Amino acid sequence: MTKFIDIVFDGPPGPNPGRFVEVENESGESICAGEWIDRGDGMWALRIQEPPQWLPITTVPSEGKFLVYMPDEMREPIQAANWHPNMKVTGGVFAFDLPEATHWMPMPPPPEPQP
Repeated sequence: MTKFIDIVFDGPPGPNPGRFVEVENESGESICAGEWIDRGDGMWALRIQEPPQWLPITTVPSEGKFLVYMPDEMREPIQAANWHPNMKVTGGVFAFDLPEATHWMPMPPPPEPQP
């Protein structure tokens, strides 16, 4: 898991600042950290998506696939959920057999295939 990323420039900040070079992980490898956006004002932006955040369970969609947080001493508190309007399955178990979830977040995208 990456602990940090570096936004690399070819010089320090100042009146004649360095130019953007790349985004690197902690091993110094170039990574894709976002999408370049033409703002239409002569400037470009590197748009980096905000990482998913835990949201109150009161805001969860009535159906879909997402992660839920269920504080429970007997099982893992974070479980994958697949909910439909008439059926809720969480961690492979029908949700009525589980403690109430308190938070949810969108399912992250799967990992990129390794060459």
